[in-house]
Amino acid sequence: MEYGKFYLIIRKIAQLVFPKYKTPQLEPADKPVVYVSHHQNMFGPINVLLWYPKFMRLWGLSVFIDQQACYDHYVNYTFTKRFKIPSFIAKPLAWGVSYFVSRLAQSARMIPVYRRSRRIIRTLKESVETLQAGASVLIFPDIDYASDDNEVGRIYEGFLNLEKYYNSKTGEHIDFVPLYANQATKEILYGQAVRFDRERNFIEQRDEKAHELQDELNRLANTEVEVDLV
Repeated sequence: MEYGKFYLIIRKIAQLVFPKYKTPQLEPADKPVVYVSHHQNMFGPINVLLWYPKFMRLWGLSVFIDQQACYDHYVNYTFTKRFKIPSFIAKPLAWGVSYFVSRLAQSARMIPVYRRSRRIIRTLKESVETLQAGASVLIFPDIDYASDDNEVGRIYEGFLNLEKYYNSKTGEHIDFVPLYANQATKEILYGQAVRFDRERNFIEQRDEKAHELQDELNRLANTEVEVDLV
């Protein structure tokens, strides 16, 4: 699998506008991993997706895949409630933006995330199939995704259930690798991989592993020197 032409064209145009971020480190592993990154009010997704050199599939809300659902989301929440745009302006604006965003999400091969729905099993299944096909997955688990803070606050732990599902299907364990767009150094930095202990119960270590990922991302946020390779 690879990115679609529409996504590649848009990315190439965006790279002419946004400051370049280097990826000075080597790949942290010779196998597909789950990258965990900091959203930072779109700063993280934009810079990681613009400058990370290899194909990977982003977890994103399912509404962004479907044009009508995307339109409804922008009209009923993003533009009117979050940005306080009047409805008579939000509706025509959402119409154009929803067509662009949904096409971009499809071309980027985004994995749809179904929140508070049993369909989340589709997200896990598609993610495992992606890893088995040799591609990595990218997740931004911030609870407060609109925060501009360089450091990571509380994160959702639900994405770690991917480890349990992957292990049940393959008998293997996932490497969760922190990936951080450092604004000070203009670099995409890798952190130390976080792995579940095969000798311990998944539930009893889920919270612990979430905190390890959070701490490692914050270490990357506060460094201005090259970090150790995984």
